[in-house]
This record gives sequence, C-alpha cells and structure tokens, in this order.
Amino acid sequence: MRRSWMLPLALLAVGLGLLAGRGRQARAAEEDFAGTWKVTAFVQDRQNGPRELGLWLVKIEGKGAKAKGTLVSTVGAFKSATVEKVAIDANALRFVLKAKGGDFAFIAHAPKAKGKDKPKALFGALVLNEQRLPARFDRSALKEIDEKKAAGPLDNLEDLEKALDAKTEKERDKALMALLDKVADKPLGYYLSQGVMQNKIGDDGTAAEVRTRAERHARIAAAYGRELELHAYFTGARMVAQSGKAPELAEELGQKAVGLLRDTDPPVYATNVLRLQLRSLWNAGKADQAKAVAARLVKFAGGYNQEMVARAQEQVKAGGEKLPAPQRATLLKVLASAYRVAGKEGEAKKVEADVAKAQQEIDAGNLKDLQDKYKGLKESKESTAEERLTVARALARALGKVGKGAEAKKLTAEIAPLETAQAKKALAGAQKGLAEMEKEPPARDREAVLKALSRALKRNGKVDEARKIDADLVKVTQEVNEAFAKKAVPFKVEPFAGRKAKSDRVALVELFTGAQCPPCVAADVAFDALLKRYKPSDVVLLQYHLHVPRPDPLTNVDTVARSEYYEDDVGGCPTGFVNGDLTPSLGGTKAQAEDRYGKLTKQIERQLETRAQAEVKLRAERKGGKIELEAQVTDLTGASENLRLRFVLVEDVVGYYGKNRQRLHHHVVRAMPGGAEGQLVKGKSATLKASVDVEGLRKSIAEYLESFSDQTGGLDEDRPLALKNLKVVAFVQDDTTREVLQAVQVEVPAAK
Repeated sequence: MRRSWMLPLALLAVGLGLLAGRGRQARAAEEDFAGTWKVTAFVQDRQNGPRELGLWLVKIEGKGAKAKGTLVSTVGAFKSATVEKVAIDANALRFVLKAKGGDFAFIAHAPKAKGKDKPKALFGALVLNEQRLPARFDRSALKEIDEKKAAGPLDNLEDLEKALDAKTEKERDKALMALLDKVADKPLGYYLSQGVMQNKIGDDGTAAEVRTRAERHARIAAAYGRELELHAYFTGARMVAQSGKAPELAEELGQKAVGLLRDTDPPVYATNVLRLQLRSLWNAGKADQAKAVAARLVKFAGGYNQEMVARAQEQVKAGGEKLPAPQRATLLKVLASAYRVAGKEGEAKKVEADVAKAQQEIDAGNLKDLQDKYKGLKESKESTAEERLTVARALARALGKVGKGAEAKKLTAEIAPLETAQAKKALAGAQKGLAEMEKEPPARDREAVLKALSRALKRNGKVDEARKIDADLVKVTQEVNEAFAKKAVPFKVEPFAGRKAKSDRVALVELFTGAQCPPCVAADVAFDALLKRYKPSDVVLLQYHLHVPRPDPLTNVDTVARSEYYEDDVGGCPTGFVNGDLTPSLGGTKAQAEDRYGKLTKQIERQLETRAQAEVKLRAERKGGKIELEAQVTDLTGASENLRLRFVLVEDVVGYYGKNRQRLHHHVVRAMPGGAEGQLVKGKSATLKASVDVEGLRKSIAEYLESFSDQTGGLDEDRPLALKNLKVVAFVQDDTTREVLQAVQVEVPAAK
C-alpha cells in the first residue's frame, strides 16, 4: 500500500523554537483568550497512523505583559512541564510549554470575525524545531486529562485505510482525492492533502497537477494560521525541488513561502526556507532575485547561530551528568560545533575539554566491557580461538588508549600463541585455496586468493614470500581494474563543449556515497562520467564516503564531519551538491546512471555560466613527509561575514570491492587539512595555510577504522591506505547561504 507520505514524529526529541509573527488578521480582544484550554496536537505517526494528542490543559490569565499560564493537567513526561513566555495580542495567543524533553511552542489564532461570545475553539500550530503541526485549542471545564482518552486515531481513519487498500495506483489516487473532499476541513485533511501532493510528485504528475494539489494543501493549512500555510508551501517546494522534475514550480512555491516569512520567525526555520529558495533561483539563473534572498538570509545569520547554540545548550542541560557518556559526548560535540560556528572559540574549547572527559569515561567503559567479555570467553568451553583472539586484540588496544601500556603488552604476549596458531591456520587455508584454484580462474577469484595469501604470509612473518605474492597481486589487480574500467560507464560521454558566456567559475561537485551502498551505484557511475566530461578548470569533484549501510573503509572523521555540516540535507546516501546546492535524487541502479548524469550536467552547466565570486590560487608542496598548503583568496564579492576556506586532500583512485561492486572509487576525500569547519576568510582577500603529515594521516585513519571496527564490527581486513596520486582542493563557501563561491584543484608532487 502507498503510505510513503506518512511522516514520523518524536515528540520528546525536540529543542528550542518559538513561533512568532502576526498570524491571520483579526479583531478579537485580548480577554478572549482567558480561561482553561484543552490543547490538542494532530500528528502523523509512522507506526500508529494519523493521531490526535489531547495531552494538555492550560489555564491562561491576565493580558498583555501580565499574561501568565498554568499547566492544569497533563500526562506522562509532561507532568514536570511549565507554561512560559505567554504572549497575547489581538491576533493570537502564544506560549511555550517547557518540558524536560525540550520547549514546545504553541500559537492559537483568533477567529477572523469577532462575535458576541468568546470563541469556544481556536486553531493554530505546535512547533517542534523545524516541524509545524496543526493544533486545536478548546475551551474546557475539565479539571484533569484522562490518560486513557488523551491519545487516539483521527476521525475517518477507516476510510483512509480503505482508500489506501485500492488495487491500483489510479484507483487509490481517486479514492484518496474523494476522501479529501470529505475531510478537507478536518485534521486528517491537512495530512491527506500533503500526501496526495507527494504522491503526484512521485507518480510523474505534470507541473500543473502538482501545483493544483500544492495550492490545495496550502489552503487547508491556512485554516490553522500563517505558520502552517508557510510550512505547506515550503514542504511542497522542497519535495518538488528534490524530485528535480519541475524546477520552475519549486521556485514558484518557494517564493510563496518566502512571502509568508516574517523577520520574527525562528531563525533556523527561516534560514531553511530562504536557502531552499536561493537554490531554486541559482538554478534558474536569476542572479538579482538570488541576491535579494541572500541579503535577507544574512539578516537571520546571527539569530541562526544563537538558536543553534541555545538548542545545543538545552539538550546538554536536559541530558545532565547522568546521561551515559556516549550520548553526553555527542551532545557536547554538537554544542562545541555550534559555539565555533557562532565565533565563540573560547567556549568551544571549554566544551571540547568536557568532550575529552566524556571520551575518557567511554574508553573506561569500553575497557570494562571488553575485560568482562574476554574473561567470559576464556572461561567458556564453547568459545572459539578466533572469538577470543578478536576480543583480546580489541582489549589490548583499549588498554593502550587509557595509558595501560604494560597490561596491553602483557596481554599481547598472552595471546601470542593464539596469534601464531591462527596465522598458521590462515596460511594453510590460503595455500589450500591457491592449490585448488583452477588453472585459468577468473582474475577476480585469483585476486581474492592472492590477497588472502599475502595477508597470511605477513601474519606468519614471511615477508619475502609475501613480497613475491604482492608482485603477482599488483598485476592481477591491474588486470581486474582495467577490465572494470572499460565497462564502468556504460554510456557515451561527450567532452564539455565549453561555456557560452565569459566566466571562470569552477563548479564544485560533492558526492556523499558508500562502497557498501547498492543504491549508490547510479550516483557513483554518474560521478565517474563527470570526470570524463569536464576538466578540473571547469569542475572539481569530491567523493565523501560514509558508513552506509555498513562499515566503509574509505570513511574518515572528516567525511563524517562534512556530512554533518549539511545537516538534514544528507539524510542518507547517495546525496550530491553542486556549489553547495542540493542535487536531485541520485540513487538507483547502473542502468539509471545516465539519467542521473544528465541531471547533474544540467545543474553544473548552469553554474558554469555564472560569474565567479572569488579568485582562489592554491599551492601544494611536499617537504619531507609533509604536504604544505597555501591558498590565496582575492576578489571576494558580497557582504557575508561567514566565508570559510576549506582544504581537501583527495586520492585520485582507490581500489576497493564493496557490496555495491564498484571496484574503483575516484577523487576519494582522505582528509580536510585545517579542519572540516574550515578557516574564516576576513576582508576582501586572505592567505590561508594548512599542512598534512602523510604518514601521520595514514596512521590516524587506520586507528579510526580500527576503533570503529571494535565498536561496531563488520569492517573487513581490506583497508586501502596507499595515499598515492594525491590532489588538493581548496574552496570558499559562504556558510550562511552554503553557496560555494569558487574552487580550485592542484596535483600534489609525488614523493621522492
């Protein structure tokens, strides 16, 4: 059944966010809001379907600056909550329910027309971070919320189930539209109108059909106030933009969302709305309109940073010292990052000291767990030598982490006989595999056997024999790679014909992918095709690997940090960006790669016709085992105070055969020297530097992968770390708009 539009909700996982703005025009008097209100939120729960949560009885007293609220009754985790920030005017009642899980912001709109009697019911919204949910406020004589009746399904849910069970897509859509006519003025109508809009986008509906449904969703949302009407247009624009099917409609809906924004709206939410519209305008080549949106976005920048800091502070405070160290460390890292983005370096360093303390607790906890596990395995008659050895290795590393080198050394000596036995067993198995190999086996099978034999020989200290095998392995691997490369891009790629206008802007393509991710194949193949089409003077390509859905040995701390920079935009893999602008969906099979390639070339070539907003000159020089980097940034345009330059170290080609069967991975990001957060560019020009110790980097990546494997398991022994044929990329990005102003790529001289 088609239920893809049912969105999940986690009511307790929220942060700060206060609704503001004038709402609908009204003439109600302030005293109309006095009294006790039963507050009900209407939510879409993936497990339970559309539901109403009548969880709160709130009493409002007074008016103006003297207005106050009291939580008369509630259930569950809200029992310790308080009503704060009560604000009343002629148009709306606003208050914040401050709970342990975060701040819940409510707004109730006055009716358009003033009647003789006080209104018995008001409609409005509940804000949970970037979510906007319809809400109803009913005057009530209740003294207590009945927990058994507090939550339940929405009306007409059985009708919805019946419509969803229709046999064909056409019949289902017809049934859903008929139901929408019936429930348009009910809470279910809000979610159903959004669902049928999304379905039409996914079913290749025309722009006119999608527009009709998007406008209907917005009209239904408007009954709950400006906030939900804005959210309806924003949601529609985002869905259309992500589909890549009707960019002009995405721009149209986005413009209506921007038109409903108020300067008093929460900065983070407003930033998301403006960024989306900015992307649409960039892609449409509407530079003047884009500048206007960017200027408005800059006004929210300070508030955005403050809100992100406040959210992080609230989460850390809510967690407290009793929170388990891993969760506490995660929240503290978010807070440190928020401080750093806000320019509060001192506060960031203080929080990072707390992160280090939490990490010490984590290491100590891991050590205790491993000690207990190893003890249990030693005492068990059913444990295998391989199980004991795996845990013992992890335990030795854990002892080293906490400074217990002597104990780690003792344990290593203890397990030496096991290591020897397992090494001999592995060697015997590899030699048997070699002996049983066909006379002329497929190169891929021969490569696997030789890799296993090489590792086994090295574990047994037979380095010279391993070198001979490695020499054969290089030849076989080259043979396999060449065969793969011939068919890697299964369609014809024409070289870029050149720009139509005079422009030296370089397009930066960033792809977040995974070697274990089968749906990433289409994106990976399209990425490789882009390398064939464009020169680095036109397009610079970066491939960030993530542990999706399984551990990926091409991942590192900086690729993870870069994905976190883009926040919710990187909700999974594959995800792409062109000059900071989110691409249409890139997932799919190899057969779909040409379509994804076509979408990317259109987006890239629109960017190539725009004027560069900075000039970046980059130098990379080897000095012994280090690579010294220097970037000169000049000719900056615009007034943003949040420009950052980022360095990226890239390995040209990395061979690794993962679950997606893409053997060759190009322009793999190995590190971001100077930090993934980048370096602030002050003034109209700047010279910025960074360096990277290649051997130190190889060691740090290996340690990261080892630690990740200890914690999660599932990471195989093939962890390519040649770090050869390196390139360096530098790019300037406006962290307010996320637009990449310019990028450059240079080769790193080969090691002597």
